[in-house]
Amino acid sequence: TLHVPQGLESTGYGQFSLSGSWLPYLLKINYTILSGKMEKNLSATKEETSSVVPSQFLPDFLNKQKISPLHLYASVNIKNNIQVAITSIGGIKINTPISGQLLIKGPPSSPLLKGILNTGENGKIYFRSNVFDIKAGILKYNTDPPDNPSLNIIASALVTDSEGNKYDVDMFVRGHSSNPQIHLVSQPPLAEHQIISLLALGIIPQENTAPSEGKYEIGTNALTEPLGLNTILKKQLGVKIDLKSSIDTDNEAEHTVTIQKQWNPHFGASASRSFGKKNANRVKIEYKLNRSMSLVGRWQQEEKETKADTEESLGLDLEYKIEFK
Repeated sequence: TLHVPQGLESTGYGQFSLSGSWLPYLLKINYTILSGKMEKNLSATKEETSSVVPSQFLPDFLNKQKISPLHLYASVNIKNNIQVAITSIGGIKINTPISGQLLIKGPPSSPLLKGILNTGENGKIYFRSNVFDIKAGILKYNTDPPDNPSLNIIASALVTDSEGNKYDVDMFVRGHSSNPQIHLVSQPPLAEHQIISLLALGIIPQENTAPSEGKYEIGTNALTEPLGLNTILKKQLGVKIDLKSSIDTDNEAEHTVTIQKQWNPHFGASASRSFGKKNANRVKIEYKLNRSMSLVGRWQQEEKETKADTEESLGLDLEYKIEFK
């Protein structure tokens, strides 16, 4: 049984050779996998890299550093499909058979992979209560760690909204697993921000509530919080997305999506959209004059049953903060 990379258990046959006159020794493997499985939880805290405790009889320059007694050079052929189960950040689950060929190099505790893996039949992606069937998928390694392949996956799902309407949704996933790009389309056609709301909440906001072009580009990434990518958005774009849901005493749900951006330490803005029992849009712009004083502009629009009854308010406030010690 072979357990490289971490999380993979496999059985098969092959040729092995060990060479070298000093640490690290080189273990060459030509290995064909007949059966196996792989389980990986990317949302769990990464374990510390394992190492060998140096002997007290080793020279001082080796005794002061972590060493690996072996380096791998393994050619692996996954002849039969093996089952792979991956849980990513935010609870996204992928369960699919894979096959292909890999070259594994480096220490067993931190190997680098090169090669291509193909998904087999009956692969699934689980997101909340939605199950996507994987139509085609390729995982490509180009001297990458096991957790960061380049992805090219197409999956589809039949999704039902809160009113019982059914939609065929296609998901396209491309890029490295550490920063995947996700694109969604549906039939009957919906805007991408509507598909995101359908998947996350089971509710489709009305088309006339769609954000402007600039906000839409950010809004399409609201799915990234469940995917664990909000930190990437904040790092690259300076944008933070927040999704909140609440239920009132009448058992009616209200959902609020908020987009925040801080351009510099003095100037920031946020825009939010609430929908449910009451539909409302809110915009807040804040300029900090100093540590204690801020100029805040607010705009709010609360929608009624008819456009004539829609209420809007606009205000400008000067906020002063006092710290009590």
